[in-house]
Amino acid sequence: MTPPKLFQSNASNDHMNTETFSNLIAAPALLERINDSVFRVVPEADTASPSPQTLERWFTSLFNIQRLAASSPEFTAAAVHALVDPGGLEVGIWMTRQLDGWQVESQHASHNAACSAVFDFELADVAFARRETVFRCSTGSKCGCDHSAEELLVSDELAAAQLASPVFNDRNEVVGVLAGIRHQQGNNRRRAIRSLEARWIQLVASALSAGYVRQQREIEATRQRVLLQQVFPQEIVQRLTSQQNVELPAERREITVMFVDMRDSSSLCESLPPDVTYRLLTDVMDLLTSAVMSYGGVVVDYYGDGLIAMWNAPLNQQSHAQMACHAGLEILQNLQTLNTRWNSETRQPIRLGVGIHTGAALVGNAGSRHRIKYGPRGLCVNIANRIERVTRLWPYPILISGQTQAQLAHDAVTQRLGKVRLWGIEQPLELYALHRAHATDCPECPRLASYDHVLRLIETGDLNLAQTELAHLSEQAFDELELAILRQQMALIGTACDSSSMPTKSPTDLVVDLSRLNVEC
Repeated sequence: MTPPKLFQSNASNDHMNTETFSNLIAAPALLERINDSVFRVVPEADTASPSPQTLERWFTSLFNIQRLAASSPEFTAAAVHALVDPGGLEVGIWMTRQLDGWQVESQHASHNAACSAVFDFELADVAFARRETVFRCSTGSKCGCDHSAEELLVSDELAAAQLASPVFNDRNEVVGVLAGIRHQQGNNRRRAIRSLEARWIQLVASALSAGYVRQQREIEATRQRVLLQQVFPQEIVQRLTSQQNVELPAERREITVMFVDMRDSSSLCESLPPDVTYRLLTDVMDLLTSAVMSYGGVVVDYYGDGLIAMWNAPLNQQSHAQMACHAGLEILQNLQTLNTRWNSETRQPIRLGVGIHTGAALVGNAGSRHRIKYGPRGLCVNIANRIERVTRLWPYPILISGQTQAQLAHDAVTQRLGKVRLWGIEQPLELYALHRAHATDCPECPRLASYDHVLRLIETGDLNLAQTELAHLSEQAFDELELAILRQQMALIGTACDSSSMPTKSPTDLVVDLSRLNVEC
């Protein structure tokens, strides 16, 4: 920011014209005439240096101002106080420009000041318009001065020397004026504001400007952090805000996407009063959001009674597929507590479906500076959405793709369900039910091993043995819908070959076509 110049009036009887500030702005020629006839640069002859003690007091005061928060009332109060002590003036004023004129926000006067001087707001208008520090000493007879600079007495009308220095914000706009007054009453023997004193006021005004710039940057940083916290978990927010510039570039990368949806929410919500419905939905969303963020996920969006989340963007997360699965399992675990709390009002359990898929996607910020909408686009998102939809058909609350399952820990408990063709997705994919993150203390593991054994018999074409084993599965508390999946696989292979021989198709061709089934989106 270019330092503003200092101006002083000449010895004529000129006073500020009575045109309004808007006229000054609208008539540059008039403003130029006023500046030429009323103000001139402070003479550089006033070169006497302050004492070391005075300089120490000045800079200690300036340091104390800069330490204060710009948003606090003490900030501007300290500035106007500094004009009086140690600045040596009788009155310090901080004012801001309003639609109807100037508003005095803070002022301070010395103990010995008669306070009879009234500030000339037209001087503030000129400082505002010129964006420069200006001061006036009106007409009077010349007198000797303390130093070599020629100084002028003030007129009876103003009874004071007055100075106004503009204060700027981070956009280099004038947000206010810092003003000082030296009157001629009491014990004051000085007849004007000296050059060094004027520069002291200008220095204090610069400190105010620096404070406002700092404040705006802090506000912007806080606003940006709040926006980020609405989307990203705390760890990612801290890493993003630690950078000099927070950037969310568009890029293609591997991510894990999760879709979560509430089952039968329409009928459930219709049975509840509106206020209860929204309290319930808030509790559900809090549960989902907390689980996602606790495992480093990004909440991409909320939709109706569900959400979309992703991992491994915008920052790299080495175990992103595993983190997403942990979040899904935590959702189901916390759902039990939620059902206990709401059972008396819902009269039925709240159920959720979770679909997870890992794949390449385009990620970036499709929002604005007022609202971040950072998220993925592409086939990966569609697949995760379709997998979640399968949970409405099959009796598994969490379904994951083979791509996700391949990145899990070796002891993760999953149940392979074979290949499926999903709605609007041309390429079939392996589907797994997720049961546990680790196999430790897994009472259902023997049952799942039996299921996988039958599925492999079907895939290799040994349908007779598969049929026998399937009868045993019916006695092991398998859900009838689970068994229906195996029967569906048997029907597929049975139409492809004779049951007594190996299939003419390879196991990779045994696809359960779900795309023909009508499932509500």
